[in-house]
Amino acid sequence: MDATDNRDPRCALRRLAVQRGWGQRYAGPHRDVRLRTRDGVGLAATYLPGPERAEVCVVVCHGFLAHRLKPKVRVLAEALSERFAVLALDFRGHGDSAGSTSTGQTEVLDVQAAVAYARDLGHEKVATLGMSMGGVIVVRHAGLFGGSDLVVSISAPAQFYLHDSPALEQATWLMRTGLGRTVARWILGVRISLKGWNDAIPPEKIVARLAPTPLLIVHGTNDHYFAIAQAEMLFERAEEPKELWVEEGFGHSEDGLTPQFSVRLRDALARMLGGDMLGRAG
Repeated sequence: MDATDNRDPRCALRRLAVQRGWGQRYAGPHRDVRLRTRDGVGLAATYLPGPERAEVCVVVCHGFLAHRLKPKVRVLAEALSERFAVLALDFRGHGDSAGSTSTGQTEVLDVQAAVAYARDLGHEKVATLGMSMGGVIVVRHAGLFGGSDLVVSISAPAQFYLHDSPALEQATWLMRTGLGRTVARWILGVRISLKGWNDAIPPEKIVARLAPTPLLIVHGTNDHYFAIAQAEMLFERAEEPKELWVEEGFGHSEDGLTPQFSVRLRDALARMLGGDMLGRAG
């Protein structure tokens, strides 16, 4: 049997190790840090100092069921660290952080703690970058709290409901059923809160508040969770300055984080932080 066969126990063990973050770490200079949110949740993060006296720190926020040590998240963070400092965060209930995930509501406090930490380190500018659930969170954080100099939302929906993709149905089963939450906790390593959302403002209703903070929205043509129309809606509701990338062949969230894309995104962040926005591309 080939080692890549999905029926091979070794293959399943490798996938589980990646999902749980076992034995994984950043290759370059870094240090692991602990943060505490306003509501008392302890968070794990990894700080990559980047170039000497880096002016900008990018807070990297993963999606649902992910964490800061997943291989493609590390690819992105390490590419960004060639030009900026980076703070890669584990949301509450994920990775090495404490607490339970609300799947996007209270996690705005996690981003706020990360932004405050980056400011305390002396970085003059802080960009927040999120994928899928993380993309929702960074938009909501910037709309509710401000404090970001650039917001990047990758593979995020504009609305909380009205999605009928099979992939999202599976994620919803994990969130909303007792058996699903048990699977998430003991197999996937993610603790899901029993508390529902309390009429939280969706991205489409809050994105206009970001201005004049620059906003970059990235969405792939192969996203199996959310249609491109969601990214277009978010872009249309946002005020300038804003930019939309429609990426051909890009999957959902971290699926599209190739080394080539990560370098292109890194260079685009430098351009946008300098005030140069292109509008709509792709």
